[in-house]
Amino acid sequence: MLTTIPVKEAEELFKKGVRLVETNHLEQAATLFETALGLEQQNGGEPSPRIMSYYGYTMAFARKKYNDGIKLCKAAVEKEFFNPDLFFNLGDIYLARGDKKSARVAFRRGLSLAPNHPKIRARIKEMGVRRSSVIPFLGRDHFLNRFLGVLFREAD
Repeated sequence: MLTTIPVKEAEELFKKGVRLVETNHLEQAATLFETALGLEQQNGGEPSPRIMSYYGYTMAFARKKYNDGIKLCKAAVEKEFFNPDLFFNLGDIYLARGDKKSARVAFRRGLSLAPNHPKIRARIKEMGVRRSSVIPFLGRDHFLNRFLGVLFREAD
């Protein structure tokens, strides 16, 4: 019976932390998620992927520890690959770091799980739609595609 108390406390801290994230109180949320993870580990259990992901998110945005945030979010999506919110968190960190390609991959995986996910849809809309490569069989980063893309963009 005693072993369920820390788990319940961790879940309550998680819920409070999510509310703080939604109101942009990220440092306070990070502290709650860190405490919740500690409670789960103290109890000898596996850390919750949801708590790991949100802790990673707040580490990235509140504490500017983007690499640590990505590591935690990646570990979370490996464990709970069916949760679109975790892919949103991972994609948002990638986007903040300027890695749009990885952000798109994460967001698309999240959308494949929940096609109407409002946060993911909003982020993708903010990112905009990329034009097709000028020469499709060459990679997007190939110098010809980049050169011709610049020429055609200037012509518009």
